[in-house]
Amino acid sequence: LALLKNNIEPEIMNEVIKERIITDHFPSNLDVLSDIIDSCSKGGNPGLSLAFCMNPQKYLEAVKENSKRFREKILGELVKLEEKGLEEKKNLVYFVSGKASDGSYMSSVVSNYFNCKGKAVFSFTPKNGKVHVSCRATRKLVEKGLDLGSVMRETAKKFGGAGGGHKIAAGGTFENASVEELVDFIDGILWGGNANQMQTHT
Repeated sequence: LALLKNNIEPEIMNEVIKERIITDHFPSNLDVLSDIIDSCSKGGNPGLSLAFCMNPQKYLEAVKENSKRFREKILGELVKLEEKGLEEKKNLVYFVSGKASDGSYMSSVVSNYFNCKGKAVFSFTPKNGKVHVSCRATRKLVEKGLDLGSVMRETAKKFGGAGGGHKIAAGGTFENASVEELVDFIDGILWGGNANQMQTHT
């Protein structure tokens, strides 16, 4: 009920209220196990997720503990971001993350649960002269014509690097550009018709 009162998008409610796959071999449903394995890689320990897949009974507690630490870290970053607030441009909201994998994970949470004012969410992570970008949109924005994968490809053409993905979720790593330059460029083409016949945002 709290989610509905906060005008959460329908697809988020579909994730909360849905059928779960249960197995007698693990204490959690398989969606939870998938998240636990994913958090190993995002938390910088991909070897542990592989070890768990090879011998789940032996490494179950280890991956659960790793997942707990990762969630606590991300929650702390999200609390800081909520207190600071998202940066806002005409057509997007964004934040800067210290780690690309954290930014990717956080952009999904921000898109689903923060007040993004009906705009797509972008995470920017500068590192070693390059900037990694992760972006997320709601299904409602995609239905209006937004294609984030196309936006990322257009950005790569402009600055160099690589970009792509789906309409609703995409990303890229770009060269020869600052965060500010990328923000301004992406904000300019997001609904401007320069990326794969986008429709005008209204």
